[in-house]
Amino acid sequence: MADTPEKPVVERPDYPGRPGWKPTLSQPYPLIDSDPHFFRVVRFMRPSDLLWATAITASGPAIIWHSEWMDNISGKPTRVPRPALRMAGLLGATAGFFFAYIQTSKRFWGWQENLREVKKDYSEMTKRVAEGKPLYGTTDLTDYMQGVAMRNSHYAQLKLSVFPWFNFANHKYHGVDPAIYGAGAQATEDGAEPKPQQA
Repeated sequence: MADTPEKPVVERPDYPGRPGWKPTLSQPYPLIDSDPHFFRVVRFMRPSDLLWATAITASGPAIIWHSEWMDNISGKPTRVPRPALRMAGLLGATAGFFFAYIQTSKRFWGWQENLREVKKDYSEMTKRVAEGKPLYGTTDLTDYMQGVAMRNSHYAQLKLSVFPWFNFANHKYHGVDPAIYGAGAQATEDGAEPKPQQA
C-alpha cells in the first residue's frame, strides 16, 4: 500500500499579541482595527501604495495627452489645454489616494497580508499603554456619540467612489480586545467590552 503524501506544513508568521492565531475563511489575517482613524491609515500606507497612487495620478494627464494625439489627423502631438491637464491630474490624484487608502484599510481589516502593519500597530499601542495614554486618543464624545461615529464610518472605505467618508473621530469601538496590548485595566476603565480575537 502506497504511503499517503504528507500534508505540507504551512508556516504562519508570529503575530505580536496574538499567540496561536489561526486564519479563517472570513478573516485570513489578523484584525488590527475595524474602523481606523483617517490619519492612522495614512501613516500606515506602504511605499508600494504610494507608488501606485503616483502612477494613477500620472495616468490622468497621460490619457488626455494620448487621446489628443490619437485624434489628431496629422499624427503629431498637439498642445493640450492646461486646464484639461490640471483637471485630469486632480482626478488622477484623487483616484490614486483612494486606491492607496483602500489597500491600507484592507490590511487593517485583515483582508490582505498585514504582518508589517500588525507589528507596527503592536509597537505603537504598547508604547501608548506604557505611557498611560488612551489607545485611540482622547475624545469629548459620549459613549452614544462614539457609537454613532463608528457606525457612520464603519467600512465606509468600500464606497469611497460613491461617497467619500472617513473616520476623523476618536472612539473606542475598533473590534479588538485592548488586552492584547496589555491594556485590560484601561478597557474596563473606559467601559469598553473586550471583544475576543476571532480564531
